[in-house]
Amino acid sequence: MQRIEVKTHSGKSGWRGWNAGLPVLAAFFVLFLLGGCEKAAEPAATVEAPPQGRAAGKPGANEDTHVLVTYFYTTYRCTACTLLETYSAESVEKGFPEKVRDGRLVFRSINVDEPENRHFVRDYSLYTKSVVISLVRNGAEVRWKNLPDIWRHLRSRDVFQEYMKGEIESFLREI
Repeated sequence: MQRIEVKTHSGKSGWRGWNAGLPVLAAFFVLFLLGGCEKAAEPAATVEAPPQGRAAGKPGANEDTHVLVTYFYTTYRCTACTLLETYSAESVEKGFPEKVRDGRLVFRSINVDEPENRHFVRDYSLYTKSVVISLVRNGAEVRWKNLPDIWRHLRSRDVFQEYMKGEIESFLREI
């Protein structure tokens, strides 16, 4: 092993070998463990028939048919998780203001840690913070899709919102 002589900030000489970077490496490892809420992405699930008895949520002015975009979260949220909610809400409210105003498009956030909301974990097979888009007709959810790629696009607001826009538009075409 090669001995490296380094002058420290105090002016003293010291030996720094292979283990000199261990504290930095350990810090990155801890940040990696604490920083990510995301789990490995799974293929998007699109379901045509909802489980029996699921409430559709509050519809807008159009009681017959609307698209519902729901951000599901838990009580503990990291910075990325709150950013998901912000980007999702912006995608709906700024991307489709007319449809939000007339009730054809509704955004909501739901904490699945609340006892009355735990059923959503089973209903949508949720495994992390998620965005689900639903088509609701006459008070019944007729189709839904979980969007796992939201995590992949989180680093760019524009790319995230384009992804959301495309997914929302595919549901709005069915109204």
